[in-house]
Amino acid sequence: MATVRKGLALRNNIVEHLSKEPTKASVKKSPVTKPTVSAKTGPKVPFKIFEDPVSANCQHCGSERRKPSLPCRERVSTTSVGVQACDTDIREWLCAEKPTEGYWEELAERRRVALKETLDENRELCTLVESLNKEIERLNQIEQQAEHFARMYKALKEASEQMPSDSS
Repeated sequence: MATVRKGLALRNNIVEHLSKEPTKASVKKSPVTKPTVSAKTGPKVPFKIFEDPVSANCQHCGSERRKPSLPCRERVSTTSVGVQACDTDIREWLCAEKPTEGYWEELAERRRVALKETLDENRELCTLVESLNKEIERLNQIEQQAEHFARMYKALKEASEQMPSDSS
């Protein structure tokens, strides 16, 4: 029987199936016997824990894995040094049991560049927000002046409409 929780599936025969139909328990009347206690062999779980088999070949590219104690100093020299060196580095990083120091340096450099770009973008956005806030304040002042002008115009219009009726 499978239990599914947030994307994880667990095969467990002990967990009862939660269906809409109630299950009937069948109970046999028999004398209770004390189970024989054997030496503890460890907790038995109703499911099998997956253990990743250690293989000598990489699952991505099929090349041989290196032991972490053997540092890789040899490089493949070809005519297109940039492309081949990059492919070789990536293959080394993917196939090694533990990532090399170069991997961590490259990762740190990429993160540093991404952080710098993000901070620059953040600085630009802050200046944009400040300029937009100033523009909003300026437009609010213009709106207040326009409302004042509209009230004055309306008052003058009402006054001019009342004057001809008073003079007749």
